[in-house]
Amino acid sequence: MQRRELLDHIDDNPSLKPLIDAVLAKAYPDAALVAALETGLSETVVPQSCPWSFAAMIGEAFWPEA
Repeated sequence: MQRRELLDHIDDNPSLKPLIDAVLAKAYPDAALVAALETGLSETVVPQSCPWSFAAMIGEAFWPEA
């Protein structure tokens, strides 16, 4: 549901498309830290930069490997 809402928002605001990669790169480190804290994993286990493209993550079949 959230992926569809995000795609709808981007469709409604096409000027956001060029910003996606920069926003993802900026937001990922904080999200990785939160994920590490919530799961109890070491921060060194979580990749330092996002290993997936926005296009891959927004796909309905996306589910990262364990």
